[in-house]
Amino acid sequence: MGNNLIKKTQYIDPDTGVIEKEKVQHFAAAFHTEKGYLFWNRKNFSKSFADVDFPPSMTMKERGQMLTLSGCMWSNTNMLGYRGSGGVKAYTEAQIGDKIGLKEYQVREFLRRMIKVGMLARVTVRVGSDTITQYYVNPIYFFGSNRISLNLYLIFRKQLDEVLPRWVREEYAASSVKRG
Repeated sequence: MGNNLIKKTQYIDPDTGVIEKEKVQHFAAAFHTEKGYLFWNRKNFSKSFADVDFPPSMTMKERGQMLTLSGCMWSNTNMLGYRGSGGVKAYTEAQIGDKIGLKEYQVREFLRRMIKVGMLARVTVRVGSDTITQYYVNPIYFFGSNRISLNLYLIFRKQLDEVLPRWVREEYAASSVKRG
């Protein structure tokens, strides 16, 4: 198979046989002779950055627990979540504790510490009469996408402003004004 593929879709009127519309898509092949195999390209993922150190006060155990939780981020939102009945749901404290092997009182302390060091953020959302608590992973340390959404930027603005170029911060400021 070649390094690039073309997908051609034709929309044909069945009565006349006339091609009404044609759509051509170009995409990378699953195998590239120089780059190799595009491994699990549709799976959920989390990436970390080799040149970004964890906060110095974190223990090795906490680093491992955060690595485990990074695999629980929902798609490209960085929220600790899963698909449940009725759609995407945020992990509860108890579910987070189950994921990383902590009891109820231990997970509260863990979450408090991770929020304090900037690894996590707690967001409370009101949906109708329900109040939902969501936990987000700081994209500086673990990231599940290629692009930081405005929502994720606003959640971790203080930390992100320290590493983002000024022009990016200005773009976020302009887009938040347009939406507001």
